[in-house]
Amino acid sequence: MASYHLHLRHKLPWHLFSQDYVNKCPVGIELPIGECNKIHLTSKKVQLQVKHRPYLSDQICPCSPDACKSIGKTALFYKEVPNPEKSGHDLGSHQNTANLTKRWDQFFTAFSSTIVEFAHSQREKVSSRVIKSDKDQLLVWKRIMERENLPEKRICAREVCDAFTDLIEVGDVDILLGFSDETIKLVFACQHGGQAVGNNIQFLLNSLWTVYFYTNLIMMYGLENQPEKWGPMTSSKRNFRTSDCDGQGFLSGSRKFLGEEVYMKDLVEMKTMCKSIFRFFYLTEMLWREVYKRSYPWENIAYMLNY
Repeated sequence: MASYHLHLRHKLPWHLFSQDYVNKCPVGIELPIGECNKIHLTSKKVQLQVKHRPYLSDQICPCSPDACKSIGKTALFYKEVPNPEKSGHDLGSHQNTANLTKRWDQFFTAFSSTIVEFAHSQREKVSSRVIKSDKDQLLVWKRIMERENLPEKRICAREVCDAFTDLIEVGDVDILLGFSDETIKLVFACQHGGQAVGNNIQFLLNSLWTVYFYTNLIMMYGLENQPEKWGPMTSSKRNFRTSDCDGQGFLSGSRKFLGEEVYMKDLVEMKTMCKSIFRFFYLTEMLWREVYKRSYPWENIAYMLNY
């Protein structure tokens, strides 16, 4: 299992979905802990022990020594391995039990609060907001497209909608905040797609959420070499996301990660893709809060999937 490749494993409780499908190794390793019950790297020996066990990386105390002191106690830490009786879990199957729904609610609470946390942190980095004309902003966008080698796309009659998703993807916060509130609201409200698409931003967020969630589950369950069990991330369904219809199906610069030659071939690349998606989430949250003074309705996109 590639749990150490899971995105934000120190923030998001992915373990809620793994507990039924893993066993602990019978022999654990005893390591010193602090008040937080996380591993304290109190010596060179402990540092080496943790270094050679990547699965322990999310168990290391993130606090400073002054904030969380060692308490002279130790705890056993175990490596998780696939449960041979349940390792055939198919991500396309339905598992919507009451217990799973409860775990899902716990996960989504952590997910949405983490988005808000990142959005707030990002906004604080910008001391002042300088509003410029849409024309000037679009010229900057085109230069960024050339610099980032982003493919040209024309999804909406309003060029600013196409510009917006690209700028969120590359994380250019100053340029994004340079648009007026009216323009930002126009982009968020745009429903240029057909009946099956509706709101373009929500359509894109739905697609990104599916890729983000299932990509992490595939890695967590160790299904990297079993594409027949990938559910909505099979080859044909990934190809659908890279082909824009009435709405944008995926991030322009990250579509390469969904190709046959890349997807699940390199787990480091998968983590890079998940980082890009999550950045799109929290920058969307930041912009939504900027103009509407409230959090984005994430429940509209992160509904209970066929997990």
